Amino acid sequence: MYNSNYPACTICYTKVTKLDKYKCTPETLHTAYKLAKINPNYHKLIFDLENNKKPIEVEMTGLALFSIKKYFSDRVVFSVIPYEEIQQRKLSKSDTMEGEGLVVNLLRTVIGWDLVASLVEAEPDIVTVSLRTRDENKFEVSKIAKSVGEKGGGHKGAAGTTIKEPLNKAKATLLKAIGQTFPELRK
Repeated sequence: MYNSNYPACTICYTKVTKLDKYKCTPETLHTAYKLAKINPNYHKLIFDLENNKKPIEVEMTGLALFSIKKYFSDRVVFSVIPYEEIQQRKLSKSDTMEGEGLVVNLLRTVIGWDLVASLVEAEPDIVTVSLRTRDENKFEVSKIAKSVGEKGGGHKGAAGTTIKEPLNKAKATLLKAIGQTFPELRK
């Protein structure tokens, strides 16, 4: 099923469909044209890549979107899933990790939400945090991930950490770190 053109097709697809972010050039469009000639069914490949969610990913995404909380004049947004909710739904720890990146990346797409985080308490008093930003040059989220929790780190625009505290305390710790690291969000 693997075709050596798949990586090139997906790169061109990403660049062409996200023109403003990736500065699509005429060369990119020409390469996409040539790849489409080589693999005329590239749209099936893209469909398969984009539409391969597991049921648990969709369930976790729905749960996360239902639990959105806004802070700092709605510029900072958290999706917060407490342990009780996970226990009630009889989800495993690995279940809770399904769709986590999907949610925080979806939250990042919302205009006006400068910094977003997913907080999941898969075990009592252990909160997994994923952070994203729309503007990594303005809000380097890895600074926050490194300043709270354990083993925090990542990239300027995407980072994560684990906070070993009850969920409400972890949320407060994270909000405090965000406010101290980026005081302009408080305005």
